[in-house]
Amino acid sequence: MSFRLIKLLAPLLTLMAALLLFNACTTRTASNDSPTPTPTPEPTPTEVAREFNPEPGEPVRFQIDEIDVDAEVEHVAQDDQGRMDVPQEWENVAWYELGPRPGEQGNSVIAGHYDSFSGPAVFYDLRELEEGDILRVITEDDEEIEFEIYEIESVHIDDADSKKIFGDTDEYNLNLVTCEGVWDTETDMYDHRLIVYSRMVDPCPHPLDSDCL
Repeated sequence: MSFRLIKLLAPLLTLMAALLLFNACTTRTASNDSPTPTPTPEPTPTEVAREFNPEPGEPVRFQIDEIDVDAEVEHVAQDDQGRMDVPQEWENVAWYELGPRPGEQGNSVIAGHYDSFSGPAVFYDLRELEEGDILRVITEDDEEIEFEIYEIESVHIDDADSKKIFGDTDEYNLNLVTCEGVWDTETDMYDHRLIVYSRMVDPCPHPLDSDCL
């Protein structure tokens, strides 16, 4: 399936966004089976005409210097139940490839595990970040795209605003999601989500972008 066709179909997936957020972080008990990592919330990409500038390359690494994160980026779509798939490694992050690429207009979303069966995972220290800190995405073309954090919030899973995380926007955003809070033994998941909102430092990296003329 072409990337253009995926983007045209993406709005049909909007109604699943909240469910995907609420289904996150549901596995913590040790098991002989492969663990189910923290699901990546599903973005609702904005359809943007980019006829005058090339699309940014797909993300391959994700870095946060302040908390020593330097992670491989897995590209995920949906699992066999129609939900967004999850990163398969605790130390990796996952970008939802049916949504905008980091550096495109819209809300791109990357998620990572809070912890694992053996201890902290890639986003365990995400709570230590502050407004103004920089997130960095490295693409397959070796382009470095930086985003500046402008808001961090911790919300109960029942109060998460899926539109704010996944909804349409004219900005070039990257939102991070992980779990935190108290482990709920009845639902088998953490009861809060930590969400980091960031905007692209240079919103016009390509001089022929029609939005920058």
